[in-house]
Amino acid sequence: MNFLIALAALAIPGFHEIAGDNPLTAIILTTVINVLLRLWTKEPVQMPDKKNIIPLFFLSLLISACAGVPQRLDPNLFYKRDLPLCVTGVGCYEGTTVLPAQTTYEIEIAPKGDANIDLLLVTSCHREESFEKTASGWFIFQKKTKFKYFYTPAVGIEDDGDCSLMVNTYEKLLGRHSWARLRFEHPKYQLDARLSCNGEFKQAHGVSVCQSKAGLAQRIRFDEPVMFEWDEKCAIPKKAQDGSYEIPVSVGECGYTVRSQSGKLHDLLTIGYEGVLVREIK
Repeated sequence: MNFLIALAALAIPGFHEIAGDNPLTAIILTTVINVLLRLWTKEPVQMPDKKNIIPLFFLSLLISACAGVPQRLDPNLFYKRDLPLCVTGVGCYEGTTVLPAQTTYEIEIAPKGDANIDLLLVTSCHREESFEKTASGWFIFQKKTKFKYFYTPAVGIEDDGDCSLMVNTYEKLLGRHSWARLRFEHPKYQLDARLSCNGEFKQAHGVSVCQSKAGLAQRIRFDEPVMFEWDEKCAIPKKAQDGSYEIPVSVGECGYTVRSQSGKLHDLLTIGYEGVLVREIK
């Protein structure tokens, strides 16, 4: 029986996942393989006795316990933006970043845990593009776990400094979805800042993004006096003794416009997540 189970795992992609969801199906599959092997070797077919069905069932349960089970998505939670991606000529990031202003971007997307990309959504203030499996195969997919996307901001709309890019991947079978938020530097935002975000220190040139667990305090500092504007639902920045501004990150996304006495602007986006989706199942 152990040999049949190993053979089933080799011959049937996703056998362990099938066993985890339906142990009885695993019993049927191993029985079918047993019959086929005996027909091929011309040996008499021996079906399992009824008294062996129960032990086989519990053996399948044991197999399913060893198989990885992905975490299920809670629709009521705002999850961390942690989709890994690499921008050619710029660098590799996880979930959020601010990119230098360019006329075009080549972005390679590869979800964690080798999750399949059954649907890719790319959304901005101007566009929403979707890529999914079609009858003729995968459209420009290198493989189901990777995708290369070319982004050219629309002149006068997406390159005005207020348009970011959301990249989301969705997996149909196991639900290992991923999300990313890309922002872009722009000449109209000239006020630099030093950002202390989630344990990291960053120098921000006019535009910044800070992601952390919702409710945690993050800080941003400017070299001259400033005034903040923010949405009503967002946390209020408070000036600390060292001259920086402390912001307890609100759930979801919050935008802050910062204006200095000299008239320079800074655009800050905070992202507060409530959960982290586990995607490794092996």
